[in-house]
This record gives sequence, C-alpha cells and structure tokens, in this order.
Amino acid sequence: MRSLMETETRSGGDASRRPAGRAATASLAGGIGGCLFIAGAVIASIAVLLPHPEEVDTTGYLLLAAAEFAFGLLLLVWGRRGGSAQNWIAPLTIAGAIVVVTASIYLDGERAGGQSLMIEFFYVWPALYAGYFFTRRSAVLVVAAIAVAYCGVQAAMGVDGSTLTIRATIAISVVAGVTAVAHALRRYVDALVQRLDLLARTDILTSLTNRRGFEEQLEEELARCRRTGEPLALLVGDLDRFKAVNDRFGHAAGDAVLTRTGRLLLDAVRGVDTPARIGGEEFAVLMPSTGGTSAVRAAERLRAVVAGVTDPDGRPIRITFGVASTETAGIAASDALLSAADQALYTAKQQGRDRTVAYEAERDSVFAGC
Repeated sequence: MRSLMETETRSGGDASRRPAGRAATASLAGGIGGCLFIAGAVIASIAVLLPHPEEVDTTGYLLLAAAEFAFGLLLLVWGRRGGSAQNWIAPLTIAGAIVVVTASIYLDGERAGGQSLMIEFFYVWPALYAGYFFTRRSAVLVVAAIAVAYCGVQAAMGVDGSTLTIRATIAISVVAGVTAVAHALRRYVDALVQRLDLLARTDILTSLTNRRGFEEQLEEELARCRRTGEPLALLVGDLDRFKAVNDRFGHAAGDAVLTRTGRLLLDAVRGVDTPARIGGEEFAVLMPSTGGTSAVRAAERLRAVVAGVTDPDGRPIRITFGVASTETAGIAASDALLSAADQALYTAKQQGRDRTVAYEAERDSVFAGC
C-alpha cells in the first residue's frame, strides 16, 4: 500500500524541493492522524460516561480509548521526526483506524441484543484520510479493506444475511464516495499548487523562466554537473540599445520586443536548455553537457535568431552575449559562473556590442565569437 508521501520520494521534479515537501506531508499526515485518534479516544470516553444502553461493553470501550489516545500521541510525535520511517505513518494510521472502528462496532452491544449505534459512520474518517493521502490504487484497497472488516464484524455479531446486505451496501457506498471526493480534492489541490509554483518561476511577459526559477535551475544543473562530470555552459545576453526602443516608441513597443525575443529563444534552444529572462532586457540560457566552444556557436546562432525581431520601424534588434563554462578552471559555483558570464558580456559591450565573447580565466574574456 503506497501513500503519496512514498510516491513523492520516487517521483521526478525539482530535487531541491522534494525533501521539504515530503517532510511537510509526513508531518501533516501524522498530525491529522494523531488528532483523529485522540479525538476518537475522547469521544469513546464521553460516550461511556454519558447514559448508554446496558449492552454496551464499557470496559472494552475504555481500553480501546486508552489505546487510541496512546497511538494518537505516537503519530503526533512520529510526524515531527525525520527519516524514511515517516513513510509508514499513513498506512499505519489507516490500519489503526479500521481496527478501531471495527472494534467499536463489535463493542456497541448489538451482539448482546442491544440496538446498533451506527458506529460504522466513523469509517468515513479513514476513507477521507486514504482519499487525500493515498494514491488511487491504494485508496481502492483501503475501501476494500473497510468492506471486508465491516462485513466480517457484522457476521461475527450474528447479523442475518439480508440485514448485512443492506447495511454493507449503504456503508460501503458512502465510504467509496467519500474516498473518491477526497482523492479528487487532493488532485485538484496538487494541480493548483503546481500551477502556482510554475507561475512563481515564470516571467509573465516572455513565458521564460524568471530570475528565481533560473537561480534554482542553475543550482540544480551545477549539482548534476558535479555528479556526472559533464560541463555546464551559461549564456548571458543583453539586448543592444533597448532603452532607445522604449524612449522612441514607448513601453508597449518595448514589451512587444521582449515578448518576441523570449518566444524566439524558447523555440531555438534545445529541450534540455533553460532560457530565462533575468533582468529588464537581459536574458540567460543554461546549457547542460555543453562546453565553451559549443556554447559560443550556440550563442552565435541565437544572435542570428534574435535579429529576426524588429522595432516598429523595421530595424532588427541586436543582442550581445557573454559565455562562460564550468570547463574553465575556477568556475564551479553559481556565483563564479554568473560573474564570468557577466564579465564576458561586459567585455563584449566594450568591444562594440552585437557579438559573442567567451570568458577565459587566464586572459579575462578575450575569445570572441565574431
């Protein structure tokens, strides 16, 4: 039985964010599970203290309440502790909840001739929990386990076949419906969170990765670079005389230039590359598994692509690139790579713009692409 916490440990996505998200999910699962068991213990204790049918097994309920309270405290503490053992919180919570509700049904006095207290209503809680924290397949297994447990306890209590059929049909239908609703809610919440996460890392104007997303991706690519030993190249480009476009034609025209540039860059790079808008008219491209020479050729190709963008008078927009690569000695951290690319860009601007310059540590950015 696999919970969403376990699935997250095996899924893709941003490796830098998964551990924190997994811990938060485990803490939430442990907190909710613990509170449910403690609440169940309180309810059971109050039910025994209040007037109740004589057939109810009072001693059994008190022992069950004590066990619930202890297990609830365990879940609360467990949810706050780290480690892979947290993956067991959700499955054990479900198993414990099914056992508690099933035992409560058995102790409600019906087997001794009393009236049913409709304890099966509380199967709704493990159903909600499973629907929210479990995968679809595991949630179906939980519903099946509840069905087996309920039918089993009803049979053990001597309920006749026709009554059992009606009760089981109603109870299992409610449990299955609640589980489906909770699972749909979880999927909606996850999709919404992913959408918000994407928006937080996307430049609205150009649809490229923004500065925040770029910096996160840079750290991730550098970590991969250290693991694999493959080079990582960074291109930093600045649109030439972009301020003049804004001053002459207005900011709407400037935005149109930025939007068109962003779309062209996005279409022109490889699928593994990360194009980003990291400033007003400043763009960057992360190129995994790419050395300095290949990066310079790529930058030259992108310069030609950007030249397809024109201002309202039809004049082509030019871009200047600075290129740096982890192949260069002394460049292993994000700050060093960014600084090297910026220095190469500054040199290219000094040399007259509309060109590509690659950083070289020994001679401070003297290799020019054109």
